[in-house]
Amino acid sequence: MAPRISQPFTLLQLPPEVLFSIAQEYLQADEVLALCATSTSLRSLLNGSESLWKTLTVRRTGIAYLSRSLSWRQACFDASFTRQCPHVSILASEEATRDAVERFQTLLTSRPFFDIACASCPIKTPDLWLCAVPRCPYVGCGIRRNAHAVHHGTAAAHPVSIKLNTLEFWCGPCVRWIGRDLPGEARLVESLTARLLARDGEPFESIRCNKDLWGERRFRERAMYAIREDESVFLVAREFLVAWRGFLLGNRGPPGKVDNSALVAVDDGTVKGDLVVLRDFGVVSETTWTYLRDTYGGTYPISFDDIPLHHTKLRASIAMAVRAIVEQCKLEENEKSIPTPPSSDSADSHCVSRDSAVLVRLVTSSADTHLNAIWRKGVGTGFHPAAVDK
Repeated sequence: MAPRISQPFTLLQLPPEVLFSIAQEYLQADEVLALCATSTSLRSLLNGSESLWKTLTVRRTGIAYLSRSLSWRQACFDASFTRQCPHVSILASEEATRDAVERFQTLLTSRPFFDIACASCPIKTPDLWLCAVPRCPYVGCGIRRNAHAVHHGTAAAHPVSIKLNTLEFWCGPCVRWIGRDLPGEARLVESLTARLLARDGEPFESIRCNKDLWGERRFRERAMYAIREDESVFLVAREFLVAWRGFLLGNRGPPGKVDNSALVAVDDGTVKGDLVVLRDFGVVSETTWTYLRDTYGGTYPISFDDIPLHHTKLRASIAMAVRAIVEQCKLEENEKSIPTPPSSDSADSHCVSRDSAVLVRLVTSSADTHLNAIWRKGVGTGFHPAAVDK
């Protein structure tokens, strides 16, 4: 008896759900969309399933959370969606949220808040960060101390951490705070923060009060490093900037008034000629100076034009610092205006590298950390206290 010859089999004979699963396993997201366009059954399956759109979008962007205004289908084609941090997706699942809540609340109730210490050295709060990666118990100090939180994040490839006393989220690969500017991030962080603080008593009450009272101001003031081309600049004494940095990092309350008296000569009130950028003062825009004066109070306003012409070295160093800030602002504006291209290679590919930006950021970088990096690179720039002690 002759052997029976089976009919040829094609993938399109598979159920649409099975075919889609195979396609999304072996094809890039854009190729899956192209394949679906060739098949009525696949197209119908995709159009009727938000979960499949989520699968495609997460594979395409590495971002596993949404704002309230988007569906997963809309997010798949929304260029601005890819500006969000993909690394904080580690906290997007209910399981990850429960884990973070349990670790955070257990840590804060296991001992007095100010007795919590870095896992690698004796440094205690407020300069501590909790690793946000599920099931990781590591608590490390910030870069203003011994930088153990940074070392842990780099060595373990754990990208996101939470500052204990302010409940703010920082992404190392993205080099920025998470949860303020972009609606999807804000929704995720706000939801998680509410659950982290869903306990009565101390220290939860103090952390809530800290966030409610100063959180918005800290966020707003961290952005005050910008100086535009041809904008007037003012000098601000280092003593105030250091205190302001501590406030913006959540390590202390608001600073006192701006006191520039140390920058002027006692006899004639003119600007001293032996001042050094970073060591004695930083530079801010006229807009920022006006805000600081009106908010905190200020004495001895000193603009660049107030510096005598014969102080050529001082004027040149300030001009260099201002130029660095202006160029950094232009770079950041360009990054914001260009959509990040999607890639499936890795989540890190969705975040523009900001290593060079960190080196010249004068206001949103911690005074002694990123500016030390500037010195090591041999770049003479300005000084500002604002963002991160990690």
